[in-house]
Amino acid sequence: MQSKYLLLLLTLFSGISLLSASPLLKEENIALTAGVYEYKLAAAPIIAQSELIQSTEGVLSKGIDYQIDYRRGIISFLSLPQTSVVLVSYILVPPSLSKPKQSYQIQALSDSLIQNIRPTQKSDLFQGDGKLLINGSKTFAVSFGDEGFDVLQSLYVKLSGEIMEGVSILAQLSDSESKLTPEGDSKELSSLDQVFIKLKAPRWALAMGDLDIKHEGTRYMDYYTRFEGIDLQLGRKNWGQVTYLAGGGESGRCEIHIIDGKQGPYYLNPGGEPGSLLVVAGSETVYINGVRQERGSDYYIDYAEGSLMFNRMVYSTDKVSVWFKYTGEYYPRHTFMYNLQAEVLPGFSLLHRYFTSFDSKDNPLVFDFTPEDLQALQNAGDSDAWSDGASLVEPGQGLYRLVVDETGFSYYEYALGDSLADYMVIFSYVGPGNGDYEQFSPGKYRFVGIGLGEWIPQKKLVAPKKTGNLALRAQYQQAQFDVGVEGVFSGHDQNTLSRLDNDDNLGGILYGWLRFQSAGKKIQPALSLEAEKRWAKTVLMSDFSSQVVNYDQGNLLLADSLAMENVGFNLAVDFDQYARPSLSMNYVRAERGIRQYVWRMGWQNKALKYLPASRINSTITSSSSESDSFNSGTSMSNAAETNWARKWLKIGGSANQQGFKSSDNATRDNFLRLNPFLELGDAQKAKTHLAFILDKSEHTQAAQTADTESQTYVFKQQINTLNHNLQLEYNHREYSASSDSTRSRYDLINHRSSNSFLNRALVLIANYQLNQTEFYPRIRELQYIGHGLGTVDSTGVITPNGDWDWAYVTSSQGSLSSENNLQASLYIKPANILSHKLLSRINSDISIWGTLQRMGDKSALPRLPIMLNPDQNDDKLIQHNQNYQQNIWIELLPGKMSSQLSWETMQNTDNRYQDKAFNSRDTKGMKIDLNRVGNYNFSLQLQHKKEEDSRYGSKLKNNNINGFVMRNFGKHSIVRLDAFAFDENG
Repeated sequence: MQSKYLLLLLTLFSGISLLSASPLLKEENIALTAGVYEYKLAAAPIIAQSELIQSTEGVLSKGIDYQIDYRRGIISFLSLPQTSVVLVSYILVPPSLSKPKQSYQIQALSDSLIQNIRPTQKSDLFQGDGKLLINGSKTFAVSFGDEGFDVLQSLYVKLSGEIMEGVSILAQLSDSESKLTPEGDSKELSSLDQVFIKLKAPRWALAMGDLDIKHEGTRYMDYYTRFEGIDLQLGRKNWGQVTYLAGGGESGRCEIHIIDGKQGPYYLNPGGEPGSLLVVAGSETVYINGVRQERGSDYYIDYAEGSLMFNRMVYSTDKVSVWFKYTGEYYPRHTFMYNLQAEVLPGFSLLHRYFTSFDSKDNPLVFDFTPEDLQALQNAGDSDAWSDGASLVEPGQGLYRLVVDETGFSYYEYALGDSLADYMVIFSYVGPGNGDYEQFSPGKYRFVGIGLGEWIPQKKLVAPKKTGNLALRAQYQQAQFDVGVEGVFSGHDQNTLSRLDNDDNLGGILYGWLRFQSAGKKIQPALSLEAEKRWAKTVLMSDFSSQVVNYDQGNLLLADSLAMENVGFNLAVDFDQYARPSLSMNYVRAERGIRQYVWRMGWQNKALKYLPASRINSTITSSSSESDSFNSGTSMSNAAETNWARKWLKIGGSANQQGFKSSDNATRDNFLRLNPFLELGDAQKAKTHLAFILDKSEHTQAAQTADTESQTYVFKQQINTLNHNLQLEYNHREYSASSDSTRSRYDLINHRSSNSFLNRALVLIANYQLNQTEFYPRIRELQYIGHGLGTVDSTGVITPNGDWDWAYVTSSQGSLSSENNLQASLYIKPANILSHKLLSRINSDISIWGTLQRMGDKSALPRLPIMLNPDQNDDKLIQHNQNYQQNIWIELLPGKMSSQLSWETMQNTDNRYQDKAFNSRDTKGMKIDLNRVGNYNFSLQLQHKKEEDSRYGSKLKNNNINGFVMRNFGKHSIVRLDAFAFDENG
């Protein structure tokens, strides 16, 4: 209800803003004269009931104090107010509506016997002026069969143009193919695939539907997300923005601990349960060692599963941080924000920003709260709240029964249909080794022993949360100086149903800076002073974190939740843009008696003839603490990069050394990475990249030392010519640890190529990838979800109007595996070799796909020969897919008649679930198209198919014939009649 009021308020506010920016809204003062009762307004005609007349005594009433002629714009006072001036505001009728519309014309009388009367052109009352364009498509499809027929539809509508003077509109509605019911459908806008409406004027813009928002320009309150809601913007140079988000997602953060030899998947779920997090698309930011990664080139993400897969080599020594927003599954969530920016004086600007996001505590989504649940939440404060997950029902009406063994120990046993089943039980995930039950099927649990499972028969009560951030930033920039202050007030209530533990809800950050940057000289010094005060328990809705900026502090990195004060000094000198040394010093004082001194030194220079380009950064952190929970000692981080290029030769490398020594010398950490490389060639034609990476790490704790070492060999080849293109990357890594005598090896390969031969008569496109992934076993089971709402029938066969769907349970325990993916396509055009009319009518293509995933096999080369023919009895085989497809096109009559011959064979072995499955399909077909026979097009297709599926023990043969006749009635009207017949046995 609260969100509805907020939405109504925004709508009213946007309507008022629209009118205030419109030239149709008029406002004028009328000076009253004693004895004069009629006054003419400056403009007319006026929209009825739109006027507002105010005096010092209040608002005047029509019919009591005055009358008004809307057409002529004349006000007649019935009695003069006791004031000298009244304020009148009103809305004019749009000029396009006030112009006369007529289909006849009055002719003047004449005494002439001959009159020349021309018929007037009829004026269409609804004729547009070409400023508003509507386009789109509506598709209907009728499917006939022996069990009836279905009508399917799809919709796409786009509206753009000017709806009134200075106001334009852009709107889009789209809906994918859906069933059209005989009784009709009153589908809500929220159920469409995409809804977008935007009104725009020179000084304002109003957008509704599926939007994205991006706030920038601050240190702590930059924000980006995609959402459904309303967004209103006002002003130009000085402007404001008000946004309501229906949902918007909760903010999450995850520190990923990389496992050597694993590219992914790495799950982002804060609760730890794999595959149970829905990430808002495009909301993630990923950092590795303080460097932001690019989606697509460095990693890819499964938003539905909430998992990351890296495309590059990652190491256990990497510091990986991920910020993201995810859809809450426990409560509806609402977010409201506004942003105001103004340049008060030349160079002096103000920014005010406010975010608030809260759960609708009165509308839980998972289950309704009992009075006991609410009491538990009220008493929990900021702690976890639990209640009994078992509820007693009538015998035979439950799903579980209580079993008591001979020792008197009791547990719940799944007993669907049992007359003694008298319990309904809700289970909660607590992680491996923390529970007593396991999920053996979707929504079904069994007792496996104390501490041997992942679930407990208790109801975890997730408390509704509320978070708010309010920021104010003042900045003055003039010539070479930049001074400013930014403050953020933070409020975060982890349980809005409880009044307990609210003393730590408030927090904040205060940050100030003074910067000087010399300009216009060869030697340009830059100086800055910065100070920051952070209160404890500060929670930001943005993605800012000092841990990304200060990742080089290693073990002495402070958590963002600590109260701290930080003062910093930075000095850098730019020598004619070729070299830039820098020095910075920071003093940090934090709670628990923590004191830190941080020195950073840097050097950066461009390449000059024989001088290589280089970048060097060194950080020393000294820390002391009164608390034993925080490391006291000294850490050091040194990083250097250098490269030198000359024509076709480029050499260089990088080095990274990190170390930590505690104050009592009991703990020592050392890490060293060396990465030299050599490049030969030109990226425009051919380039070869060779690199070697050496990693050494050592950890000493209480006189016990553990060390690891790894070597990585990298080979990259790039070829770009007119007929040949190649992108190849090969990584081989060897890893060893002092605690294990074995030596691990694994490979990564990424190959993409396209080659043409014999004047492009043969074109070969090939892609191959070898990835090292972690495999999580799954259990799947069919569940009834409603008549016509599913994708499969009760046996698991795909059907358009199924009543069932697959439900999955993902294990939290995975194992490393290798995954090979191969795709190759060959295109054949004989006419490019011999220019003959007959050959020009023949084209062909051959495509091969293959996937092979095995547990524990990290080498690529032994697997390549058997990708197309693996051992089906291999107990390490996870899945194998192969597909071969060939097409031959023959043009029988040029521009009129063509035919296609096709053959496809497929084999699939799937051991990812509780039951092994094997299926195969062999399809041969022929298709003939006859086009442009008058206004008709014809098509006929014959197909023979053989299928085998071990899940059903089935072997089927299928012969089918289908075709269509299509009649074209014009640009926008087409009628198509399809016919289908088949014969199946087996």
